[in-house]
Amino acid sequence: MIYSYFAKLKAIINASPFVEAYKVKKEIVGSFVGQISIEITRKGGSILHGFEYVVVMKGKIAREKYRYHWMDEDGLIMQWDNAPHQREIVSFPFHIHTKNELLASAEVQLEEILKFIGRALKL
Repeated sequence: MIYSYFAKLKAIINASPFVEAYKVKKEIVGSFVGQISIEITRKGGSILHGFEYVVVMKGKIAREKYRYHWMDEDGLIMQWDNAPHQREIVSFPFHIHTKNELLASAEVQLEEILKFIGRALKL
C-alpha cells in the first residue's frame, strides 16, 4: 500500500510539465510505515525539497508528517508543512512559511503545490 502511494507521488512528479528532473533521496517502505524524501528541480531553476512520513491506518494511507520547501538561489520562497510548532495559527498544524510571514493553510498535496509553483513562475 505504501509502495503504491509513493509510486503515485512519483507519477504526479513525472506528469508535471514544470518539472525538469527529480531524484528520490531516501525511500523507506514498510508494511505499516514509510517515508520518502525527494528533490524536484523545476524549470526556471528553483528546487522543491519534499518529505512525507505515512502510516497505514484502518487500511488507508495517513500522512503523519509532510514538508515541501521551495527555494531558489536566494533561499526560501515558500514552505508548506504540518509540523506542530505553530500552535497560534488558526489552521494548526497546517501552515505556510514565506520569507517574511507565517500563513494559515489547509492541508496540501504535492500535486497542488506543483500547480501553485507553475502558476507562480508562469511556466
